[in-house]
Amino acid sequence: MVETSDITRFWAMYDSLRYCGSTQDSIEWIQARYLDKASKGFKEFQKVRDLDARYYVRNFRGAPTFWESLRPRTEDLKNRRDEVNAVLDQFEQRFNHFKRPKVCFAIGALSTGGTISSGWLLIGAEIVMADSTVNKEELNSWLQFAMQDHDQLKSFIAHETVHTMQRNTFNVLWGYLFSRKLTMSMIEGAADFIALEVTGETINASLYEYGYQHEESIKRQFSEDLYNNDADSWLYNGLNAKNGPADLGYFIGSQACDSYFQKMDGSPKALKKIAQMKRPKSLAKQSDYFKMVPSSTE
Repeated sequence: MVETSDITRFWAMYDSLRYCGSTQDSIEWIQARYLDKASKGFKEFQKVRDLDARYYVRNFRGAPTFWESLRPRTEDLKNRRDEVNAVLDQFEQRFNHFKRPKVCFAIGALSTGGTISSGWLLIGAEIVMADSTVNKEELNSWLQFAMQDHDQLKSFIAHETVHTMQRNTFNVLWGYLFSRKLTMSMIEGAADFIALEVTGETINASLYEYGYQHEESIKRQFSEDLYNNDADSWLYNGLNAKNGPADLGYFIGSQACDSYFQKMDGSPKALKKIAQMKRPKSLAKQSDYFKMVPSSTE
């Protein structure tokens, strides 16, 4: 199932929004004509990302050229369901017992490119579809960096699909509580690595260009305090990144996964182990990527 009806509702709401007078009228109109009329998938999206009509009003006013130039890219999504299904077909071919997720495209408030919830892939079309034809000059530098100049449809579907395969085990929870940097970098890195392995594409193309050029220094810095909880310096740090681009944890985790995969001679069993990521710290150790000394028991 690939749901795109929320895109149609969004632009119908957007066209009629010009007749709203006050800010409060606009908020109520967006709520009534878009958020309240959401498909089942978009209702899940709103819940997960806490979408609020006020965010839309602020974003519309701050970036009118962006939204107008984005429109044809998002409206074309209804014609691209076959491409989405083709990515999921690739996963079915590579993984036994693969559970095919449902997919919902909606337009968020510039908050996320994608997430998962209750068997859904929830894709923020305003970020995923913003290629070189879209005017991004009104957006902040992080959004401009995150929005690649090329089409990201397949790479986002692939990345988020991997997250549906990952398992919230005791070791994942323990790692999140006590070694968050490594644990979350391995989880996000695995999604990047598997997406690359299955489709040949990544949501972080620009990040990887930087990563490959500076890999040794990045790895050295990451390894200095491998098991700490300072994930904020490596993941989801947007405009707050200080030493290089944001989200370098994606890159370093993906490289560790690749090291493990090569060590296991690229076996299907190893690929599945990376995808499920039941024991992030253990897999990182087995990869030998960090050349690290074993620490406390997981």
